[in-house]
Amino acid sequence: MGTAHGRERCCLHAVVLEEVASEDTSEALSENTSEDTAEGEPDVQLHPRIDPRVPHITPVFGPKSQHRAEIVLLNREQGMQFQPREDEKVEKTEKEEQKEERSAEERTGPAKEVEDFLTELENSDHIGAYRLFRDSSPRVKSDRDCALAAVKKHGTSFFYAANALKADKELALAAVTEEGLALEYAPDHFKADKELVLAASTSNFEALEYADDSIKSDKDVALLAFKCMGCEVDDHMSLKEIFLAAVQQDGEAILCASDSMRCDKDITFSAFKSMGYDVEEHMSLKELVLAAVQADGQALEFSPKHLKADKEVALAAVTQDGSALQWADDLLKSDQDLIKAAAESDG
Repeated sequence: MGTAHGRERCCLHAVVLEEVASEDTSEALSENTSEDTAEGEPDVQLHPRIDPRVPHITPVFGPKSQHRAEIVLLNREQGMQFQPREDEKVEKTEKEEQKEERSAEERTGPAKEVEDFLTELENSDHIGAYRLFRDSSPRVKSDRDCALAAVKKHGTSFFYAANALKADKELALAAVTEEGLALEYAPDHFKADKELVLAASTSNFEALEYADDSIKSDKDVALLAFKCMGCEVDDHMSLKEIFLAAVQQDGEAILCASDSMRCDKDITFSAFKSMGYDVEEHMSLKELVLAAVQADGQALEFSPKHLKADKEVALAAVTQDGSALQWADDLLKSDQDLIKAAAESDG
């Protein structure tokens, strides 16, 4: 075997043949052969110094009947690489299959859904973007990229964003910049954020209605909002003068005033007068409100909080218009007299 094998493998550096000549050794090997064969192992004899996993060394074994082991040193220039065991090949194949399955899921799963939404959104107009996000899946509404892209196209889409995303200032800022009225759907702490309220008021002055009272009393915010409304106001005016100029131009601008500002009789009088209610300057604040709600129950919306909680005022409002009950203080909404009066008015 040695000579013929050497001629066939001309690239081999050496063939080392170890001849087992000892009779005792032959008997030992014969015993091992019998035991191996009985156990069902292949008819192969390993040389005790051979490690079949070492690179560049490949054991070649002859029949046990010849009692010899052959070590073939391979030519390193051929760059022979270690070949993995069959079980390793199977394991690798299974990992590859798992990777392919994950890739397939990504192409058809959440990533694909997000990709399709963004593509369709890009091709949608203003109202189409709103409807697309409104009708999208919870997964899309919870995706920051999808929500951000949607509110940049239609600010009030912010209403449909997942609650966790509404706490994202960048998202809220993008929404109110596109449509100031989206401030209504922002968390309370954003309604007291001057940067957000300024951005919302620049987009739509009516957004100031949804701001926190602390911001409504900020002169800079009021000045910017009413300038955007087209009102002739300037830096030299006081906060009261700014609001007087605004409500004289548009009575409903009183909704942008803080509760303390609505308690100012001059401002409430000017607002009601601008809206066409029959009020007189000599009237008290409560008389002004009563006169207004008796003519139009919806005027209760523009009233100070303490008068919305006044049963006499609220009863007058719902008697005139049952739906005015929505503007009454929460405690009065369960009052049986008001509920009855509202029902009779609507009936």
